[in-house]
Amino acid sequence: MANWQIDPSPDTIVSGQKTLYLRDAFSQWLLNGGADFRASALIEKQDPQDFNYVVRSKKLTKASRPKPVNLGGGAASNAKFDMISLLPIAASSVPSSAVQVPAHMPADNGLDSEKLVIIGIIDDGVNVFNRRFRPEGQASRIEYAWAQDGPAPQNGATVPFGCEMTGVQITNAMDTGTPERELLRQHGFSNGPNQPYMPDVFANASNHGTQIADLAAGAARDDTSTLNTRLITVQMPAFSVMDTSGAGLVSALHHAAIYVFDRARAMSAHYLTPIPVVLNISFGLTGGARNGQQFLERALRALAIKYRKDMKKTFGKNAVPPVVRVISAGNENILQLHAIATDTGPLDLAMRLQPEDTTASFLEIWLPESSLSAGLTITAPSGMVEAISFNGFDAQNPPDFDAHILADDPSAPVCRVTLDAPMLASGQPDALFWRLVIAFAPTRSWAPNRPAAEAGLWQITTTAQGSTAKLQAWILRDTPVSGFASNGRQAYFDDDYRGSDSYTASVFDWTGDRAVDDLANRASVISRNGAISGLATNSMLRRKNGGTKKGDGPEMDAISVGAYRWDLPRAAIYSGADNIGNEQAPMVMAMAENSRFVANIRASGSYSDTGSSLNGTSAAAPIVARMLAAHLGNLAQADYATFDPKTYLQSLGMAPARPVGMETASGAGIRVERLRDNGVLLPLPAALQANVQRDNRAKI
Repeated sequence: MANWQIDPSPDTIVSGQKTLYLRDAFSQWLLNGGADFRASALIEKQDPQDFNYVVRSKKLTKASRPKPVNLGGGAASNAKFDMISLLPIAASSVPSSAVQVPAHMPADNGLDSEKLVIIGIIDDGVNVFNRRFRPEGQASRIEYAWAQDGPAPQNGATVPFGCEMTGVQITNAMDTGTPERELLRQHGFSNGPNQPYMPDVFANASNHGTQIADLAAGAARDDTSTLNTRLITVQMPAFSVMDTSGAGLVSALHHAAIYVFDRARAMSAHYLTPIPVVLNISFGLTGGARNGQQFLERALRALAIKYRKDMKKTFGKNAVPPVVRVISAGNENILQLHAIATDTGPLDLAMRLQPEDTTASFLEIWLPESSLSAGLTITAPSGMVEAISFNGFDAQNPPDFDAHILADDPSAPVCRVTLDAPMLASGQPDALFWRLVIAFAPTRSWAPNRPAAEAGLWQITTTAQGSTAKLQAWILRDTPVSGFASNGRQAYFDDDYRGSDSYTASVFDWTGDRAVDDLANRASVISRNGAISGLATNSMLRRKNGGTKKGDGPEMDAISVGAYRWDLPRAAIYSGADNIGNEQAPMVMAMAENSRFVANIRASGSYSDTGSSLNGTSAAAPIVARMLAAHLGNLAQADYATFDPKTYLQSLGMAPARPVGMETASGAGIRVERLRDNGVLLPLPAALQANVQRDNRAKI
């Protein structure tokens, strides 16, 4: 391979008649240098020109435009923050007419308005016709459902892209007796056999979204106890879900959350009562600085604040309903995706790209706000070396982007390096602020005339002048989700002291099992602490002085949920955490495993009267959402002001035993919990007891 060329990369893309300035490093790669790889890896049979890729995240409708929060800017700053991010929506999903605001037409009039609670489910798709969400003789409990990549009606569209169904429409469709599979096709939730190619989340016997919705709010047909628990569901675009990095989920999740709160307002207005909202997100991101300032974390918090403010204006200060966001903590604890320098000096990484990987791999390196300049040296497995310098850092006025392409030919990159500052300056020099994103081409390219990145060990050294804190790095996930076929293979950090005396102690714990936490005196840059989802750290976002002020409600925090095993009970080995003992570690753990070798917890299959199993923190989160919704449905309005989800969940928790074990960075017995201070294991709700398959022979 010849010497690499380093050239500025284009930062703009033409969408329709407008030239948009990209503000998302991942979109830059996927829309420019890596566009052909994306078309090859995801679209396959579909012409990429048939897709409207770019959506300006801030804008959905004028009535529900979010106001993202910036640290130090108050609870809901008006600071402008347009994030133009990848959102692969088919051209057929964009309506040609103006979007109308639908009136709320309830399918069920016999509800107790004082006990209403809304659960928002944002996932890969929920079978809204599944009878787990409709009691016998009643209407569907799903009030609204949005398929973001469904075909848009050419007239009368009620969403900016995709298609929507109301509870009345869902109920009427079910009453026709048409099979559920056909109903999903008829109403735009899946494609018919003769339609243009589109991945179908309902093609398999189980799908993630229906499982999550069932754990959060599913019930037997003769069970009317959950009648007042209403659902709002959002099916994210299949191509966003298929993107193994998760980068394409940000815009989809953002718009979905706007939709949930907008429709919750409509329901509150119809029933003349402020309705509490529990928002469940069982998708995570492995990128982000883990300080509560990720764009989506700020947006979700701002939307929750806005909803509560609107309820206060409408119903008065004594009737402001709780809003609780439940986020899965992530399943990356033992995947070696996080690294942190051992001191404030350079961060030396050995990143292994696996062979036959047909998807891009991404690495985020985060530098503290105090950094004045940075240097990056990349050494390919072949020995090719390239050094890049980034100078003149000014946190108060950071450059939007400084991008470089590394390739023999700038039009055919194998690697792309971008420097940005996706957050607003906080005045806290130790806070992670500057971000280097390195995008690697697949190691196996199916596109003609496109070079592939070398498989093997890439050595990456980052320096930061003026840094007062340790540099950190995260590799984005590269594994298929929701049953979609993918040839993605997860890149990971190679242990940089393999073969040393301390290697065995770092890999195995005191019982001889695989270690799930760092040693107290960690020698490797690889760190399990830090593997928490980048969306599950919102508790770290506080006002400028680090505290709160009068009027701040439970929306100031998100409930991060880990997963534990029933048979021990102990944390599942994959359950992610960060800085155990402080506010970034998971707040609670719910049961998502029966044992190490017997799967998991039962939930509904894709279709009525079928079952499936799943595990992971994504399964644990909706169990917590169910518990919170059940409590909020019985909570009097007079108690809204004093409700605190953390305190309530702690009151339900079981105190886990802590066996004596090797001292780790998080203390002895961390194998049990991986929770923040006062964190608890939660009992399985009575409604889900039948979902547990217990096999004593497999209690290992």
